[in-house]
Amino acid sequence: MTTPSSWPLIAICGLVSVTSLLHGEEVILHTGPPVSTPAATPVTPVQEQGSPKLINFQREFFIDRDRLASLPQPSSEFGTVPISAVEAIKLATKHTDPQGYLRTLIVTEVRLLRGPVNVVRPIEYYLVSMLANGSEEHRIVLMNGEVISSKLRKIEDK
Repeated sequence: MTTPSSWPLIAICGLVSVTSLLHGEEVILHTGPPVSTPAATPVTPVQEQGSPKLINFQREFFIDRDRLASLPQPSSEFGTVPISAVEAIKLATKHTDPQGYLRTLIVTEVRLLRGPVNVVRPIEYYLVSMLANGSEEHRIVLMNGEVISSKLRKIEDK
């Protein structure tokens, strides 16, 4: 049984748990394909026996539930999206190289997608793939002009 003196504590705990459910919770908007990279760079020009161990990882793009709910609903036709592919490319390249210091920045692919698949009201967004000084970069451009970078998740060997 709770006493009146414990009510503020219960109220605070209840507020914290409700707040954590309603605000700040992220969902995965998009998951990229698995990518492999060598676990270590050879230090000598002499190759070791066998192939190098590979680390597998996956790019994941997260979005806060509140931000997701505030974005425009998907259009019935892809031709009526609020941001064009050209604008999405400009936003993504500016996000990737804000100072203009990269030697090369080549856009390799732009895709208009809908997601996430596990929500009631998916949104439309662009996935912009680029090579920045030879390194593969990906950005998501939301229909309100915000740009999201990916987080890398290591895929554990089974």
